[in-house]
Amino acid sequence: MNNPDIVFKCKKCGHLLFVDKNNLIEKTMVLIKKDCPECGQEYYRNWILSREGNYAREYKTELK
Repeated sequence: MNNPDIVFKCKKCGHLLFVDKNNLIEKTMVLIKKDCPECGQEYYRNWILSREGNYAREYKTELK
């Protein structure tokens, strides 16, 4: 759980998606074909590699 995630950011609204480093390639391939769940921006050239982060720590929630 202490492994940092890779964080991608929507160019339009700033919505963050956290991707586990262990499955980075598989999840990134899915991500690049995904519209933003917050604002609906189309996926084409939308997602920016933002930073490393930890969803559970930042949002103080326990992942199941």
